[in-house]
Amino acid sequence: MATHEPPTVVPARLDDLVLGRLATAPRPMPHAAVVQALRAFAPTAIDGARWSTAIFEATARLTSAGLIDEHRRAVAGAEPLAARFPAAGSVTWPRLQGQLVPGLALDIPTDDRATHARLKGRDQWVAATIGRALGLWSDGPLPRLASVCDALVWRALGLPPPVRRTPPAIRAHFLSQLLGAGTGAPERRAALLAARETGAVRSDIRALREALVRRWLCAQRWGVPAPVDFGAAVQAAADRATTGQFGPRKVFISAVWRDPVFAHIPWPTSSATCSRPTRPARCGWSAPT
Repeated sequence: MATHEPPTVVPARLDDLVLGRLATAPRPMPHAAVVQALRAFAPTAIDGARWSTAIFEATARLTSAGLIDEHRRAVAGAEPLAARFPAAGSVTWPRLQGQLVPGLALDIPTDDRATHARLKGRDQWVAATIGRALGLWSDGPLPRLASVCDALVWRALGLPPPVRRTPPAIRAHFLSQLLGAGTGAPERRAALLAARETGAVRSDIRALREALVRRWLCAQRWGVPAPVDFGAAVQAAADRATTGQFGPRKVFISAVWRDPVFAHIPWPTSSATCSRPTRPARCGWSAPT
């Protein structure tokens, strides 16, 4: 079974993100506050201690470069934040971490006003993510989610352009071919697909944007599988589950396992409990208490 090395943070990009947080803060931030503010963007393979160290080292590099002072304040006259994240209007932290940097992961320049103006709401973020991840959007204006789903159907059928509009049920069917078993409106299925492609543990817009920032920090290319934080994914799937019942060990797994976020995970064989690749429930897996 093919394995993939966990992504590593690009120091220069972490420096930019730390500078962005410090330069937009109304007052100096202690180290612990910076670590906490950026914790959601840490790759899943990095634990809290290693992330704290990475932030400390980024702060040291920024101080050495004369971009912040010993109190972690942006130095007057230093290279402005706008030079690193050029964009129309003021650059605030909510805008930086929730719009501009996730956009960079989608190859959208921070100063592309037209595309960022259209990149509003979960459906548009999902459309952009699926479009980039599956090669359905490479240039031109940001497409609508329905158009991306139609392009997916057209390609799966091997039909020549132009792409035609397809019924929602057909879109959902072809999305389910990528996700595995499951039902739901195409918008919901598409959101789950976007979460899978980015390694997000949930399909809401916040989790998707955070996953995109992680991809940007690690300079991940589209087409390379994103790692999934298994524990967090199980917890999120359990929160979504509406069926299933508790067993003698006070946990239930079948309803969680059917969640589409696990459809793409290549489970390894465990010789201690199983003789072939199998699902966790059949290996005696249970949630920690």
